[in-house]
Amino acid sequence: MIKLKSMACITFFMPTLYGCTVIALKQDVDRHKIAVADKEGELKNAEAEQARLREESVNLKKDLTTTEISLGDLKSRLAELQRMNANTAVNTEEQRTSKRQREVKLNKHQVELDEIQQSNMTAAEKKKKLESIKKKITDTLNILTHS
Repeated sequence: MIKLKSMACITFFMPTLYGCTVIALKQDVDRHKIAVADKEGELKNAEAEQARLREESVNLKKDLTTTEISLGDLKSRLAELQRMNANTAVNTEEQRTSKRQREVKLNKHQVELDEIQQSNMTAAEKKKKLESIKKKITDTLNILTHS
């Protein structure tokens, strides 16, 4: 009789245990779906930011090539490039190395501009030197755009 009652209880509770397992698995799947949706949202935001930065970069490049830029303008645009480089996402060691190299180049351009500002060159010499630096910055901008 006890065996029969035990068998009846086991038979009664087995579907309940299976049901609990299925519910737990469903909850786990739901949690993973939410996590995936969150990551997709983060990815879309990162892609939108990258597109915005790329557009800014293109506009800066266009300005550098078509506009005669003063020393102050060039310094502010260089600061913008430095900010864009700092905001560039890196996922691999190669990207980190590339970002550091761009940072070094941009800092070098900053030093060159500071030297021009503090020099005793004539206006014509400064203009010539600014055009040279402007070309270097444009080249760096091309690298930044394509990375």
